[in-house]
Amino acid sequence: MIKKTLRFVVILILISGCNDEQHINTYKIFKSPPKIISWDKPMSWVLYESQSSSRHASFRVPYYVYNSSKIGYGDLSVTILSGGGSDQGNVNRWRKELNLPDLTEDKINESALIKSNDLGNYKIFKIINKVNNDTAYLCAIIPFNNKKVFVKLATPKIGISTVEEDFINFCQSFKAAEK
Repeated sequence: MIKKTLRFVVILILISGCNDEQHINTYKIFKSPPKIISWDKPMSWVLYESQSSSRHASFRVPYYVYNSSKIGYGDLSVTILSGGGSDQGNVNRWRKELNLPDLTEDKINESALIKSNDLGNYKIFKIINKVNNDTAYLCAIIPFNNKKVFVKLATPKIGISTVEEDFINFCQSFKAAEK
């Protein structure tokens, strides 16, 4: 019996046809994971195809440097995982990526900006190593239907303040996808 609930399904469809030279062509078409959430992105963000199969979406996020005459780009990812681990585990993993020490659950909760969107309550974390790392993160953990949506923006520290409002607005726009 074929299982109806597969976590990842790859469907191979052979499409055949003839071109002008009477050759038969075949094509592989892969099924993408179902879209369970939707969002509204800022106009300046550029969607791109990531090499990471775990990302549901990837964006280049512009930020302004110094006197707004130079533009740089951060990288934003949207990932959805079943379960997804604890907030403390995820925040401390991101902190380690920036060479920062672990925090207790209480300290992590104190640092969280609590927001709410159509999916429910969620947390935003600003993670910056002020001493020895140029990269900073804005991260959101959004629980939804026994899954967690992770939104992570990596940008140089200098750009974090210019993208923060757009990041929050992006997270605020999340809603369940229409079926």
